[in-house]
Parts: sequence; C-alpha cells; structure tokens
Amino acid sequence: MLGIPLSTLPKLSSQKLNDPIKDCCEEAEVNTRVHYVNYSGGKAREHSEPKWKLMTTHTTRKTFITNSIVLGMNTKTIRDITGHKKDSVFNKYVKISEEFKKLEMDRTWDNIPGHQIKKAPDIKPLTHSQINECL
Repeated sequence: MLGIPLSTLPKLSSQKLNDPIKDCCEEAEVNTRVHYVNYSGGKAREHSEPKWKLMTTHTTRKTFITNSIVLGMNTKTIRDITGHKKDSVFNKYVKISEEFKKLEMDRTWDNIPGHQIKKAPDIKPLTHSQINECL
C-alpha cells in the first residue's frame, strides 16, 4: 500500500502489540470493573480489574466486528476486512446483546406495510450511547 515491502516491516509479539492497546484504553478511561474467576490447581480465585487491563488484539478485533454489524456494515465486507473465510469462525467473534436484538426486531418487523401488529414509533438510527449500552 505505501510502497514498503512487507518483509521490511518489524514483527511484533502479541504482548508488544497489546501494550499500546492497553495504554490507549486506559487513556480513554475504559475503567468499568470486570469481575471474573480464574481456576488454578483446582481452586477458584476471584479477580476484579479495570477493563482496559484486559484489552488485547483479540478483544479489539471482536469489538470492531460487533460494532460494524451493529452500525449496519455488510457482513461480507467485514469478513473481507478481517480475513475470515468461514462463517463458523467469523460467528465466534460476534456478540450481539439481547437489547440490540429487540431493537432490531422492532425496527424491522414493526414497519411492514399493511401489517399492524402494533403502532411502531418512528425509529431513528441508534445513537453511539445506545450502541454502547447494547454491547
């Protein structure tokens, strides 16, 4: 793309790539506490950390895919961007909340011409805050 041969680009380990992601998320104040259980030696240990500490290339890729779908991007385009060849692998990255599913069902099925299941309000595109609430 930029005329730089790929062979000259530096190779980064996952950790070297994850560190700047964590830094950006910390600066963006992605501070929601995440509670999880880790099992080691047959014992459960509870942990609680700010979300930015848990961010990785995997979580950002999953977020990109989910947000792109929520915003209406064609899934074939998303798959081309992310390099997913199989639906089964791609679908593992998609996490749509129940709230968003309900909004989509209402937006789609309440607007069928001549079909008056119930009076649907004028449905406007989702705001960024509504999308964030759904994720």
